[in-house]
Amino acid sequence: MIFNCHAGCDPDDVVADAGLRWPDLFPPPDPAARANGHGPRVVGERRYEIRDMDGSLVAVKVRRDRPDGGKDLTWERPDGRLGLDGRRAASLPLYGVHQLGDATQVVVTEGEKARDALADHGIPAVGTVTGAAETPGDEALRPLVGLDIVLWPDNDAPGGGHMDRNAARFVVLGQPADRIRVVTWPDAPEHGDAADVVGGAEALRRLIDAALPWQPVEGENPETIASDERGIEPPAFPLDALPPLLADVVGPAARTFGLPAAYYALPAIATVAAAVGNGVELELRPGQRERLIFWLAIIGPPRLRQVAGARAGPPAPRPAATDAL
Repeated sequence: MIFNCHAGCDPDDVVADAGLRWPDLFPPPDPAARANGHGPRVVGERRYEIRDMDGSLVAVKVRRDRPDGGKDLTWERPDGRLGLDGRRAASLPLYGVHQLGDATQVVVTEGEKARDALADHGIPAVGTVTGAAETPGDEALRPLVGLDIVLWPDNDAPGGGHMDRNAARFVVLGQPADRIRVVTWPDAPEHGDAADVVGGAEALRRLIDAALPWQPVEGENPETIASDERGIEPPAFPLDALPPLLADVVGPAARTFGLPAAYYALPAIATVAAAVGNGVELELRPGQRERLIFWLAIIGPPRLRQVAGARAGPPAPRPAATDAL
């Protein structure tokens, strides 16, 4: 669907004025849909509401499970629009934090599915929403400081590192290290978590009760361990620097699919440069003329779909349109 408002209005406003949300403009995923003719592309969909301490909805994570055991994750804002509008997942609250009540002990899992496996059996738990590659922000972790914290990492190296960074950050925020423990599950399957435990509440509580004290890596400062995800947030891509023809495509596309604008802008620039070819040269200063040759790279946290963004770049403009660029 293409929106073309000749008055220059924003596509978001057009959709809102029509009483719609962006997802309403697209057919829902079909669990029976087939990918390359080799079986169902999606075998299940779950929606996880991320709420703050007051219970206000902040975001929704949509998880779609594939038959090969993989998963696809997308974000929606409270109004149903796709993406987080430039907000980092690390700044979101922990999943389930609003339901802790007067709990004195909390289990921290990687992800929502594992957290629900515990909460369904009455065990106070929260889940990180960032994935193993990132660390939740201080404001997300701070509500747990002062409770007895039990970390339940996924059974893989990224999961262990994720919980190590969480533990270190808790210490920096004031949590006593001797009130942080880590679940060890020798019989866990590869990548296994609380959702894979067989035996119900009794088995889950047995593993939690046997959790061992967290031990930081010898010789490392907790501040150092926790700071590797605290980099400076890159500035937003300057859409106003693009020609209007490209800006009108890149901006709405990025908002619709929840990707940073740069993930569309860079493929668009490369596409235009390829379409123009050797037909145009820029005179940067007297005597220095350059052709439109660009070396571009998209770098970002895992799960931001860099490849998907590049593949979804705008089609090459027709030769007749290059004069407008």
